[in-house]
Amino acid sequence: MIEFLVVKISPAAFENAEEIEGGAAEKYRLNLPDLGTVILKLDDESLNGAWVEKITYELAKLIDIPAATYEFAELFDGRRAIVSPNYLLPNHDERSGKSLLDTYFGQGNYSYTVDTVLTTIDVNQIEIPSNCNLPPQVKTATELLTGYLIFDYWIDNIDRHYENWGIQIDSITGRRELLPTYDHGLSLGFLLFDEECLDLAPANHVQNQSSAFSGNKGRSLSMNGMLVEAISNQPDAARAWIERITQLEPATVIELFNRIPAGWISDEKQLFAINLLEFNRQTLIRHS
Repeated sequence: MIEFLVVKISPAAFENAEEIEGGAAEKYRLNLPDLGTVILKLDDESLNGAWVEKITYELAKLIDIPAATYEFAELFDGRRAIVSPNYLLPNHDERSGKSLLDTYFGQGNYSYTVDTVLTTIDVNQIEIPSNCNLPPQVKTATELLTGYLIFDYWIDNIDRHYENWGIQIDSITGRRELLPTYDHGLSLGFLLFDEECLDLAPANHVQNQSSAFSGNKGRSLSMNGMLVEAISNQPDAARAWIERITQLEPATVIELFNRIPAGWISDEKQLFAINLLEFNRQTLIRHS
């Protein structure tokens, strides 16, 4: 079994790194010889979360959903990190989901619901990224973003807030396309401690999970509720993405986890994440 690459960050590469403000993790922008411009996020010593971004990226590749690339990294002083190469195309500018929502509805004049997000994508005539291996039923950015939500359910990504999706705009032609899915750091029960992973059944975990979306009367929408609304809004596209996930063999997922280098994930979190993915896959089967 070939372990995942760990990119080595030399003192020279880190010397001119630009620190990025905001967010809980310490982040930098720097240039690497083989990857170009990357965002480097230092691993939290108490939680060790780099594996979440790496594994969720690899899971996205299994179902051919457009996703930002993530690689393990280690600094010259031994600190661990995750690096993600720039996903913007040349001569393109990024706009967040929040910017689109504020422009269309007016700042603060909307609830952050699944329907609101899908409507905003539709009315802004966002296009799908080029060179994607999408299901035949997926022809619009709305249907692709539905895939992001189905993927979120599978990996238990509770963090699809309005800054965690967006578009890129061609500064020359004005063409707008949906960005790949990115920032899945709160997925797979990441916030659980090792002892909780041993005691908590995936079914009980999922039952108590809230998504980033609002439901009726402004209440938080559960992850199960998000799944139902995504299917209700775009049934054909949703089921096409569900089919890609449900066709995966559990052994394929286990192989990914076995490629994580030693020390990057605890045995407890690895077992819980694998069981959680399979539990959610079985739930998706029942919705197919």
